[in-house]
Amino acid sequence: MSSVKKKKFPTIADVMNLSEADFAANEAGKLSDLQTRRLQNRRLMWGLATAGALLMLLLGIVSLVVLLGIGAGSDGGIFVVFGFVGFLWTALLWQMPLKWWHANQELQAGDVQQSEGRIRQNMSKVPIGMVQPTKYYIEQGENKFEVSKDVFFTFKNGDPYTLYYTPKTKFLVGAQHIRTDDAFMPEDDTWSDDVDEGYASYASDEPPMRQRQRQR
Repeated sequence: MSSVKKKKFPTIADVMNLSEADFAANEAGKLSDLQTRRLQNRRLMWGLATAGALLMLLLGIVSLVVLLGIGAGSDGGIFVVFGFVGFLWTALLWQMPLKWWHANQELQAGDVQQSEGRIRQNMSKVPIGMVQPTKYYIEQGENKFEVSKDVFFTFKNGDPYTLYYTPKTKFLVGAQHIRTDDAFMPEDDTWSDDVDEGYASYASDEPPMRQRQRQR
């Protein structure tokens, strides 16, 4: 009789391609080389978004100046549109310059913060014109981290984790599942599965647990 092989589900370390060296650096409060490169890529993205926001702001200002000069007649209609679009996208991207600036500071310092506690998974749709992309978040206490879909579904909603992240931009660079025995689980934990949204909601009045046995 052939033995049935158990399916091995990927861990957070597998999905984020993290090694023991990365976790060792995080435990010491520092970014690893891999995580530094990822933050550099994220800084580049925020920098491009910042440039786009500045261009949109310039478009809005120029359109407003032209509109004030020629009036809102038949010749000024296009500038009304340009001005509206420019200021709208500036409002949507207003956080990007601050994130870019903070990322520069974090790359210079190379520091990582960590926190332990139960996590909550959350998804939301962000309307951008005719498109409504889904954003995935991992929440722990007052911290909220945007993650990729693959990383999101590697977490187990309601379980305790150690999270490693940059202090200002809240960029999640790593995580470790804190294994717990049922005997230590709070008795009043409540679960409610939301099939339509594809994730479970978790609620508990108990304080976050701290357990030492970690799974990578």
